[in-house]
Amino acid sequence: MPNSVRWYCRWPLVEIGLFVATALVFWPAGFEGRLTTDDAFYFYSGRRLVEGVPPFVSGFDNKLPGAPIIIAAFIWLGNRLGMDALYAARIAFLGASCLVVVGIYRLCLLLTGAIRIAMVAAFLTTTFYAFGQFAGGGPTPYTLVALFVTWSLLSMVRQSFGRAALWGTVSGIVWQPTLFYGLFPAVLAWLGPAGSWRARVGAVVRVLIGFIVPLAALAAFFAYSGALDKLVEDAIVYNVKYLDRGTPMIKNPWWIVRAVILGFPEASGLIVLGLLALPAAGYARIREIGLEAFLRRDPWRVVVLSVPAPIAWSILDFQTSSDFFVFIPYAVVGVAWLLWKLGDLTRDAVPRVWWRASQACALVLLALYSASLYPL
Repeated sequence: MPNSVRWYCRWPLVEIGLFVATALVFWPAGFEGRLTTDDAFYFYSGRRLVEGVPPFVSGFDNKLPGAPIIIAAFIWLGNRLGMDALYAARIAFLGASCLVVVGIYRLCLLLTGAIRIAMVAAFLTTTFYAFGQFAGGGPTPYTLVALFVTWSLLSMVRQSFGRAALWGTVSGIVWQPTLFYGLFPAVLAWLGPAGSWRARVGAVVRVLIGFIVPLAALAAFFAYSGALDKLVEDAIVYNVKYLDRGTPMIKNPWWIVRAVILGFPEASGLIVLGLLALPAAGYARIREIGLEAFLRRDPWRVVVLSVPAPIAWSILDFQTSSDFFVFIPYAVVGVAWLLWKLGDLTRDAVPRVWWRASQACALVLLALYSASLYPL
């Protein structure tokens, strides 16, 4: 990693600026947005939890209760500060949306080592209309999914596999399909880097601890509340025995395309381009360093090897554009790789000062364009 990148990783000045800039872009959308049926239910469950009634007792839901628990924490904090409960939750989720952008910036920075490219790519996230619309709207649990999946990927790139499993499991407690990110770090931990079998077993054990601890804490909380049976019945038994997911999306792929275009109309082309770039990135890295080195130590293996999981789930069950939030870090990383390769190809043909100026101009234009998407 270049020394300049190490400096930026140590002193998070860019992250602070990016957080503030993202908040300024999303803020005009306001906090008066329509509360959808699902989001209203999660807000209601969170509010009832503050009153002492646990999720599943206050109402039926077949998802694990991560979203109501987190919403309840911010409602409780808002009550202490004299804030309206809904505004408190929406302001907190605006902060979570900004943290998604910051996390994606750090992820792109560690993968490419190019600070300006990482900034431009991460700020592309503000052009994802469905994501920005729910920044101060909602509170939608899929914002939390995007945040925790991004943190899990970031931890895997840093080879902090226990922490990656922790964030992945917390994401799964919000939305069950992302429990994958609680166990996938064990695969990477076992693959490498090469070392003694004791080191690998130790890494896998840390992953299992990161996976088990949030689930054990959740079970302990519901057992203490006397609602463990409701948790098991609604979030596990119902999904296994009674839930009918209907026709798999593989038989109606245009539904996914339609949802992406309607949810992200301005950025749908970039999203598709970024996702298609990931297999190319994996192939290029394997050609450059070899398959074994790629699987054992290359940071790009994290995004290339993990992206098939959400794709597989989407083929089976894709409902709305919010289900696409899990792909946001992948799409942006793919765009970052394309910009990175473009920089390599034009390094000798274009003066460096022009290349840097073009990146700065792209960032300014993105900011202006994103601001126009969320008018006052």
